[in-house]
Amino acid sequence: SNPEISKIDKNFWEASVGLEYSINDKILISCGYLAGVTGVNSYYNSDLGSSLNSHTLGIGGLYTINDMISLEIGAFNSWYKSNTDTNPLNSAYSQTYGRSNLGISLGLNFVFGGE
Repeated sequence: SNPEISKIDKNFWEASVGLEYSINDKILISCGYLAGVTGVNSYYNSDLGSSLNSHTLGIGGLYTINDMISLEIGAFNSWYKSNTDTNPLNSAYSQTYGRSNLGISLGLNFVFGGE
């Protein structure tokens, strides 16, 4: 039997929604949300990695400079629910896992030929 299987309680699942709106021919904005629910138990988390429930919110925009060039900008932030696990071999020892992520992007798109 695989000892890694005992670390899984249920399936991991994610649900997301996104919206995109074109303000005019030059400007487009977007936003999105993602929720993730982990499917592991306290045996899974360690100093090397952890799986935590999370919420992510992202926003973005596009500005069309001309028919060939557009500029994109975006950002996201992820919040993770912290989790404190008690060591199954020593109940006097516990460890709390938590984190957050922030990402920012900037892109320049070029279109050569075609429509």
